Amino acid sequence: FVIASPVPKWCRASRRRSNLVIYFAILFLTGMLLVNNYATNDLSKNFVAYDYCKNILKTLNKNSSFCVAHDDTEVFVTCYLVKVEGLRSDVRIYDDKGFVFSPAGEKENLAKIVKSNEFVYSSLLSNQRNYSEFDYTPYGLVYRMKLKGEGKKSYSVTQKFWDRYIMREINRDETDEFYHNRVVLSNYYYMYAENLISENKKNRTRQCLCHC
Repeated sequence: FVIASPVPKWCRASRRRSNLVIYFAILFLTGMLLVNNYATNDLSKNFVAYDYCKNILKTLNKNSSFCVAHDDTEVFVTCYLVKVEGLRSDVRIYDDKGFVFSPAGEKENLAKIVKSNEFVYSSLLSNQRNYSEFDYTPYGLVYRMKLKGEGKKSYSVTQKFWDRYIMREINRDETDEFYHNRVVLSNYYYMYAENLISENKKNRTRQCLCHC
């Protein structure tokens, strides 16, 4: 038989002190990480993606169809705005993959969508912008889609939309550290330039494209 001898008091006290040191070190390091990184990672007042998708929905005509890009920022924020906040229940939304909204499908299905609705739009990053069978006309933050041959029309909407768009915290210096914010910012510049080109205001587009 092996009889375990009791642990000496000095050993138990030493173990408790060691544990306290370890616990303190863990709390200290965690606190330091929190203090040093909280301001950088606190996105509670970051409305860049929220405002961007809300501005897109604001652009669409009543009872229109919209092909949203299967991009994390765009598809999930749009889903939140539509499903949770109940915005634009009149708009039929499709996404490239059909994971969140109805699938836009291939060009044959897309052609049916375009034929069935006078107002069909595609976002800048949507895969539905890649088909040669359609004309894509800049329309605020989106493109209006028409079947090829129906006539490509220029819409003088640049000032109309950009005066109404809400763009909080969209200062370039403040958003550079966040990748998704930089993407949204470049989308604004690119689509603004696209609208200017569509309206034959090419002399004003160079500055916009330099920021993309």
